[in-house]
Amino acid sequence: AWFSDGREIEVGGAPTHFGPLSLRVRSEATSGRIRAHLQPPTRDPWGAIKLRLPHPEGQRMTEVTVNGERWDEVDAEREWVLLRPGAQSYDVVVHYR
Repeated sequence: AWFSDGREIEVGGAPTHFGPLSLRVRSEATSGRIRAHLQPPTRDPWGAIKLRLPHPEGQRMTEVTVNGERWDEVDAEREWVLLRPGAQSYDVVVHYR
């Protein structure tokens, strides 16, 4: 239900060991995608973030873009998008089928 079409989730300034993290997720499940905007912690090195975005009807990830570029660091079985340090923010779009 968390990722049902039209639903939004927003977490601002969540404390982590590496500093605050913010995340906004919007489901467009009926159109076959979920969008996320993530602002990672500011302290280095934070390693990697595994962003899990499961489709509410169990559809499989078919394509992922991060900041407008095709992204291959994905584990479709676990529904993870792996984000590594390097950007001030990440705009993630996951397409499903």
